[in-house]
Amino acid sequence: MLFLALFEPGLRFKIASTPSAPLESQDFLRMLAALTNATIHTNNRVDVLTNVEVFYEAALEAIRNAKHNINIEVYIFQKGRVAGRFIEALIERAEAGVNVNLVIDAIGSFATWDSYLKLLPDAGARVERYNPIRWYTLPRINNRTHRTLIIVDGRVGFVGGDGVADHWLYGRGKSSRWRDTMFRVEGGAVTDLAVYLCRKLAGSVRRDSGGDRVLPGLHCSGRHQGDGHRQLAFDWPVDSRTRSLSDAVGVGAQDHLHKHAVLRLLASHLTSADIRAHLQRSRTYPGVLPFLHLDHIYFDDLLDLERITLHKSRAALVASDHLPLVADFRIQRE
Repeated sequence: MLFLALFEPGLRFKIASTPSAPLESQDFLRMLAALTNATIHTNNRVDVLTNVEVFYEAALEAIRNAKHNINIEVYIFQKGRVAGRFIEALIERAEAGVNVNLVIDAIGSFATWDSYLKLLPDAGARVERYNPIRWYTLPRINNRTHRTLIIVDGRVGFVGGDGVADHWLYGRGKSSRWRDTMFRVEGGAVTDLAVYLCRKLAGSVRRDSGGDRVLPGLHCSGRHQGDGHRQLAFDWPVDSRTRSLSDAVGVGAQDHLHKHAVLRLLASHLTSADIRAHLQRSRTYPGVLPFLHLDHIYFDDLLDLERITLHKSRAALVASDHLPLVADFRIQRE
């Protein structure tokens, strides 16, 4: 099992033909977003922070000025002078009432003992390890978080490859110091970074973990259910000054969950539509099993639902056991 986890061949991705769109065109940008499952934001400011002497000081300044929340995901968080400065700043903010979350990787930060981090939870901060090593997680043991991501007050983010360790700043013995580049981000992209971090945070929760705030108004809940599965909910207000089509989100729900707390939360902030009223008794799963099928969708009030159709072609049945569902929306003009 461990051998398969470490040496299983990766998925092969290939673009069949060379894109014809010019690199500077909007078509190329949209294609790149589709291939990388990313969202295009145009209202951003991005500053390049070359080497850690720039990044550490910028990040520490943002942390010290935090008013609401500090959320950090880091692969290597290693005991030393640099980590000590971050812990000191995080403790001061946690004691001041700022919501502090720190997620460190179970492998990358393996040598960083809980005892070294004890003062953080004592001050009210939350510390979690991403994908801890357990016998039942061996097939995913190489699923790691090789990045540093810091979000402060939902308004400024830092992302890149630097870790929090002395060898990035001082070197190690006769070896030269490590070098990486970080980016300071402001604008709409911070929301995407926050949702990504929220997923990581919910993926590392213990059974007694509750909800957290990653953005002002964004509630990130990751709780274990009795069947061993996790629920994950996001909720955040949209600023009308930066609202765009990318904020017009649509999600689906399975029938046995329509009274679930997560979907009640969605229903309180989004418009709900019963798919069954559009499909005339057709189901998204045509077979007898599973019993679960899509029966509700939730969407932003930027959209007006016009129709829902289900594709029952032979190609669709061959491609997947669940039939493709297409919802047509009309975009409201503000």
